[in-house]
Amino acid sequence: MASTSSLQPVTVPILVGVTGKRKVRLDELGVSEDLVRDKLRSAFSLLQELAPDSPKMLLCGMADGVDEIAAKLVIEAVDEQNPGEFRNWSIVGLLPMPEKAFSDDFEPGQWWYRKLPEKQQNLIRLMPLQTLARPSPARAGESAPTLCTSEDLRRSQGQSNPARTAHYEQLGMVLAERSTVLIAVMPEGERPDRPGGTAQVVAHRLNGWRPDWPPALSSDVAARSSEIVPPAPLATPVANDVWLIPIGGSGRKANQVDLRVLRARREFDPAWPEPIKSEDPKSWLMALFASLQRGAEKLLVLLWWRANRDILIRRGRYNRKAAWSSCPLLRPLVAFNRRAANTAPRLAPSWDDTINAHRGEPARWSPLAATERLRGTLSAIQIDRKSRVGRTATWLASIAAASIALLEFYAELFDTEWEQLLQPVPFICLEPIVRAVLRAVPFFYVALLVAAMLLYARAARRFWSAIAEDYRFVAEALRVQLVWWRIGLIARRDRVDNVVLRYDTGAFQLLRWGLATLLDAVRFSHDEIPPAPTNRLPDLVIQWIDNAEPPGQIQYHKRTAESRKHRYGWNEFLAWSLFGISLGAAFWLAVYTAVWVAAHRFADVLSYVDYVRHGIYHEPHAWPLPVIAAAGGAGLLWVLSIEDIRSPELAFRALRIIVSWLAGIFIGAAVVALWAILGGEGNGLRKFLFLASVILLAGGGIIRYRTEKIAIEAEAQGSEMAYPVYRRAKAALEEVDAQCTDAEEARRRREQIIRDLGQFALTETEAWLRSHRERPLHPALG
Repeated sequence: MASTSSLQPVTVPILVGVTGKRKVRLDELGVSEDLVRDKLRSAFSLLQELAPDSPKMLLCGMADGVDEIAAKLVIEAVDEQNPGEFRNWSIVGLLPMPEKAFSDDFEPGQWWYRKLPEKQQNLIRLMPLQTLARPSPARAGESAPTLCTSEDLRRSQGQSNPARTAHYEQLGMVLAERSTVLIAVMPEGERPDRPGGTAQVVAHRLNGWRPDWPPALSSDVAARSSEIVPPAPLATPVANDVWLIPIGGSGRKANQVDLRVLRARREFDPAWPEPIKSEDPKSWLMALFASLQRGAEKLLVLLWWRANRDILIRRGRYNRKAAWSSCPLLRPLVAFNRRAANTAPRLAPSWDDTINAHRGEPARWSPLAATERLRGTLSAIQIDRKSRVGRTATWLASIAAASIALLEFYAELFDTEWEQLLQPVPFICLEPIVRAVLRAVPFFYVALLVAAMLLYARAARRFWSAIAEDYRFVAEALRVQLVWWRIGLIARRDRVDNVVLRYDTGAFQLLRWGLATLLDAVRFSHDEIPPAPTNRLPDLVIQWIDNAEPPGQIQYHKRTAESRKHRYGWNEFLAWSLFGISLGAAFWLAVYTAVWVAAHRFADVLSYVDYVRHGIYHEPHAWPLPVIAAAGGAGLLWVLSIEDIRSPELAFRALRIIVSWLAGIFIGAAVVALWAILGGEGNGLRKFLFLASVILLAGGGIIRYRTEKIAIEAEAQGSEMAYPVYRRAKAALEEVDAQCTDAEEARRRREQIIRDLGQFALTETEAWLRSHRERPLHPALG
């Protein structure tokens, strides 16, 4: 078995997009390359300080000007092997078109990349984007529009080429969509009026997809692009902040602000750069208030620059709090990389040898194997956090049971009872100790409550429940993505992030964005996905559905349904047994109270009770009575335990309630009879029955609390629903193999079955996330 010690840890890079002015435009603005380099260095250093242990991947368009400055800034730091600056950065050069056509933007032989030494060129991974489809309709006999070629994109002397502009626009939309952090270098007042320009990229980032954005030309580019997938009409628009390096200040003076944030526009705000106007009828009052607020902010900036939450770097000083708030995905990625570093590394998959063959060269790893390692790490972290949630729920339940028992014992055995309790103490020297312990019961109760709150606060502060559910969702989505890739669904429109959580906001939208970032990181970091066989399903896809070891989905869901139903049924049995015994104790407590009340009015009733008690106590044949009663109660509990419970509807049937209650009555009768045989004191029996009724009832509720928090029943129901679906998929695939003779038709049908099965798996995982993500762990109340 290969050692994991030399394998690189699983990490997800932070994608840092850079867009800015070309060299000729910088010269027109009077902005020197040294100024741009210094401000970019400050922005990169801030990001490095926020996430020192997470890799960063610079995405740039490889033009001269800002792209060249940013790339060389990273190259120089890496090339000099400076461990304190940009040590974990890499560069991906996203060419807007094939290199043959792209080089027309430069004088022959003057493209800065080709002038770099070979060692530095190797630090940049060139990735030309897919060319757009031709805008003209498909010719007769063609199934789809043809793609633009390098010749279509060549620059003609003295003439513009709209196709080149469209491809630069595609590059801008890719940068706006896929960057974790997008850094733009441009004048603050620039407007998005030129396709492919820096301001246009910023507008794509700030506005997202909405009715008034993007413009018609951009929408046409997206429709002809295989790199961009326009969202569904009703999908939630995704917009994000931009880190802006303002240049070209008034009078060509250097701007004192090195880096600021342009905040994303909300869904119903006007598209950037239109100002946001108040709809309040008293808008003049709001305008006056806003003016006063702006004046106060400017004054505060002079006194304390951090008061402006939109300024990230001013005169070399960082505003880290504002930087964190402007990158909502940054903190989750940093947290994942930290957790992955503390998780035992997964071995390279047995079905792929590229990782073991090229341990230090991730670019040469198979993307399938790299994604499987990433999925395994997510799953391992999820299992660990889920176990922590389970242990915390168990401790909270135990503390709740102990605290209820202490409180009830203290209420029933207050001062008047302590002297009787101390009578059997054999050593008089222990009396002060026992008395002190009994008096300290309220303090023990308070201590248990404090411990429960601390346990809950620890679990809530570390987000164990949320991490378990989120990572489970992402891991299962990656599992489906791997299956789709293996059957040839490698286009961007076939990615799982286009299917799940499209209409969500807040944390769910951030989760979908994180899933898309993981998939983008795989594409940018590793080789292309290998082609899939066309005449059959890959073995790993078949094993995903049906396999003995490791278990396929059929075997997994069958085992999970059976094991979870068994655990759920056992927990239900325990809960209902405690409920029933509690009801039985309450029943005999009611009988005791009724007899006690009647005895004060009817002396013959009291004498009759004493006669029965005396007879039981002195009659040898009375001893079997508690045994028979206890056996009857145990028998009813056994009947209760053999029934399979799979849903709350079955659990709360009237027959189950009646049987558990009868079992409690029988067991209570055994206790009453035994108490009478042993000559116990009557008031003591009352206290015992009361305490048993309250504590056992609370115990049953606590068991149900723990069962609900670790979602045993939900897992059983989910697997029971999924099991037949995978079996139907297996049968459908076998039918295709047996009956379909046309190879292309067989391939199409297999692809449709696997796509449908993957969408079912994603829907099931999404439903699980929705039902459990918003039900956080909390202490058992009562």
